[in-house]
Formats: sequence, C-alpha cells, structure tokens
Amino acid sequence: MFREVVVVEGGHDAQKLASIDSKIKTIVTGGSQISDETIQIIHQASLTYGVILFLDPDFPGTQIRNKIIQSSPPGVVKVATLKQSDARKRNGKKVGIEHASKEIILAALQEVVTIDIGIPLNTISMGDLIELRLVRFPGSEFRREQVANHLRIPKSNGKTFLRLLNMIGITKSQLIEVIQ
Repeated sequence: MFREVVVVEGGHDAQKLASIDSKIKTIVTGGSQISDETIQIIHQASLTYGVILFLDPDFPGTQIRNKIIQSSPPGVVKVATLKQSDARKRNGKKVGIEHASKEIILAALQEVVTIDIGIPLNTISMGDLIELRLVRFPGSEFRREQVANHLRIPKSNGKTFLRLLNMIGITKSQLIEVIQ
C-alpha cells in the first residue's frame, strides 16, 4: 500500500495502522522525548524508503514533528495530518491517531503534504500574514486552522505557519484563494 515508513507517536498508533494494513511499516517515536537514535533511524528510513510523519494532532505531536523536521538534512519530508475532531476518543478526553477511523486514517495517508526542508522559498512574509489577518488579530488562530485544514498542513502558531507555507511553496495569491 505505502512504500514509505510511517512515523507515529506511540505503540497504539502503530497497532492501529497494522490493523488497517499489516504491510504498513512504522517507526514509533516513543513520545515527545524522542531520542537521537530514533531520529537517526527515521533519517535512514527516509533515504531507503521515504517517510511519512503521522503524529497526533496535539501539542506533543507538534513538538515531535518539529523536532524531526528541524533535525532533518535538506530534502523532502511528507506529512499526514488529522483534525483533532477526527482523532478524538469517544469520551472526548484523549486525542490520537489510534482513535481515528480507518477511512479517515487512509484519507490522511493518501493526502500527504510534501515539505521541502531545503532553503525556504520565502514567497510569503509575516507582513502578508498580518495583512490577511492570519496573525495578530482576533480570530487569527481560527483562520490559520481553517487554512491549515484546507492545505493539509499541521495547525500551528504564526511563525511555524509561515515557515510551513514557505516550505510547501504556497504563494500569496494561492493563500488568498484558500481564504476566500
């Protein structure tokens, strides 16, 4: 199904993917205290098979994703994301890939975003984000989340959002189309 190795946060996430398709290869980060050894394994897997970062849509998942991306050598990284509402346990208290349905997981893994970790294109500036009311305005967080969902990139703060937009090569005109 997937040539890439899927990087997940915990063992339950890996079990969920295995229950969907036993051929999916996974690397488990072991939580937000991801070791340098695990990061090296992820880098090696990216050279051999490619990797898809598929981490929980919460603060620890974002921290892990950022740590992996920041320590990655230049190249491309694929990222799959879920909305928190799609990954919430029935009792509403926990969020994780393990709680999402098979259909939602497969859709996320098929709609990955490729991020170029090389030199960012810088097609969008912080001034553009301010002008478009994506930062520093009431409701900016909600507007960023809507754009992030549309572009299938992780929900993030203003600086990280700007970096991600530039990494995937979104132009200001494309961003305006998404907002409207």
